[in-house]
Amino acid sequence: MFDDNYAAKWCEIMYNESGFFKYVQSGKGDPTWLSWLQGSRMTHRHWWLSNSMDYYDAKWFCGDYKSHYIYIRANVTEGADESIRITPNKSSYMSVTKDGVLQTTQAVSKESPLVHSMSAGSNTKNPIAVYGANFMEEIDLSDIALGFDGVELDGVYSEVLGSPLKRLNVGTKLTQTDNGYTTTVGVLGCQLQGTADVFQNLQKLNIRGQRNQTDLNSLIHNYNMSELTDIYAMGSGITNLYSSESGNNFNVIEVPDTIYSIWMNNCTWQDMQFWHCEIGDNNVATLTQVVGVPTNIHEISLLGSTGSTRESIELVKTWINGLVAANADLSQYTLNMDKINWSDATVGENNLLTYEQLSYIAQLNGSNKLKGYVVLKDTGAELTAEQLT
Repeated sequence: MFDDNYAAKWCEIMYNESGFFKYVQSGKGDPTWLSWLQGSRMTHRHWWLSNSMDYYDAKWFCGDYKSHYIYIRANVTEGADESIRITPNKSSYMSVTKDGVLQTTQAVSKESPLVHSMSAGSNTKNPIAVYGANFMEEIDLSDIALGFDGVELDGVYSEVLGSPLKRLNVGTKLTQTDNGYTTTVGVLGCQLQGTADVFQNLQKLNIRGQRNQTDLNSLIHNYNMSELTDIYAMGSGITNLYSSESGNNFNVIEVPDTIYSIWMNNCTWQDMQFWHCEIGDNNVATLTQVVGVPTNIHEISLLGSTGSTRESIELVKTWINGLVAANADLSQYTLNMDKINWSDATVGENNLLTYEQLSYIAQLNGSNKLKGYVVLKDTGAELTAEQLT
């Protein structure tokens, strides 16, 4: 009734006083400001009503609230201090059930997240359901990481509100040492289940120490996690590093030195780290950071705008230098790059390729080893016949 008999009868160009002051009057005739006023009043009304009703549904554990939950499977020890911590994006209520029986309902906020012991009560190995998933901003399961088997996250997404999930932590806890860290690695399932919609706004992903997490392609790339900025994966079992299909602006990329391939499209990054993991008795692992780029990496693809960054040329040069130092057969390694722009202006004069480094790249496998614009450093040395070929 409200959509057809009220909202639909008002022109979308009718603005409220706040919008008029911010984007029409303050813009002083600048038409670019008007884009901030675009949007559907009907959609906003749906959002406002849904946001309001969710609070009361959550408080009384009823309505649509009961269809939005996550399902956590873990093997925990009775009486152990192993809790889940879930932070909402707004003040509301969250409820926990086990075997269909309500365990608790708690008032939650950003300052006061849900904290629930997985080892409370009987049947500690049985899964639990946590309701209120459509306003879960951070899910921290690090306390139960060693016994973590999987989590079903479909309930996080709402057709009206989208997905609030920004931070997901299923990584094992680290202890700092003089040379790095130690941790006990997880060897159970560690399954992260959900549709692409669930991960559409995810920014930070922690899978440290989870040996059964082996494939970032199926997670980040296939689900197109374009908002992801931080990957923490030291000690995990991943064998590849993939960006989303549309690209990412990464702050931190932390991966094992055992990865075989890197695929990045339209990406930037501030810090890329490689970590060696040595597993001893009782799955206790020693983690140390690797200097340079591991020679275990056999395939690198840097596509789109990735090839116009200082980070891209530093990655390739360090990788090539390591392969040459290790006397590796360069024909067994693959490099693919397009839309490169390696010039003084983009990467700096000191970071330019030398003729010698270019000759090594020519020996690599790959259909588009270097496709784009590349300025070479003038070292003053004459080129040899071998370099020219």
